[in-house]
Amino acid sequence: FHVLKNIRHPHLLECYGKVNYKDGFFLILQFCDGGTIQDLIIREQNPLAETYVGAFLVQLVDLFLKLETEKIIHRDLKLENILR
Repeated sequence: FHVLKNIRHPHLLECYGKVNYKDGFFLILQFCDGGTIQDLIIREQNPLAETYVGAFLVQLVDLFLKLETEKIIHRDLKLENILR
């Protein structure tokens, strides 16, 4: 939680806090109403345009370069965890 709360990047949701609950916790994150990349692929039912995918990948690489400088590893990278 502390790592996520202290990192800032334009392509990363802001973490506002944490609420402990029973044996776990909930993170309070910035609202993002665009859905996931997986939702987009399912909805379109066609391959995404190269220009869209290229722009998306540039943003993703930029974020991961930032995470690397902070010595942070994302261990659950998948389309349903990437918001638009």
